[in-house]
Amino acid sequence: MRALPTSLALAVWAVCLGSTLAPAAASAQNPQATVMQLNQQAMAAYGNLQFAQAMQILKQAEATCQQYNVQGPAKARTYLNMGVVEVGGNQNNAAGLDYFKKALCIDQTVMLDPLSSTPEIETLFNLARSQVASPGRARAPPPPPPPPP
Repeated sequence: MRALPTSLALAVWAVCLGSTLAPAAASAQNPQATVMQLNQQAMAAYGNLQFAQAMQILKQAEATCQQYNVQGPAKARTYLNMGVVEVGGNQNNAAGLDYFKKALCIDQTVMLDPLSSTPEIETLFNLARSQVASPGRARAPPPPPPPPP
């Protein structure tokens, strides 16, 4: 058996190295797009009832957000989807509520996807919305009526 020429061996090594570095390079070039793509993959797994895999992918999206300082809608969508998986897949309402609140604190305009939502998920999401709107404080009493003339 003959050895590969050095130039061919180097070319094969470069191709292998490039394929392992490509995802990291893609994340560095456009991390928001990567986060949104991971969210799509996670929700496809959720739709296939692969809840653990969906959460694992969403945690990867969360890590990408932290690594590249991704904020705004992409990060909010990640937490929103984590809430959906916790409530709809893992029946963990407390964790789901926490994720919904995180999402709403980042982007109050984030909305549930009707394709992955259920009445239970909607109820918890609306509860999170009300808690974020008035966190732990009672509403101020109405002002007193004006004094009589």
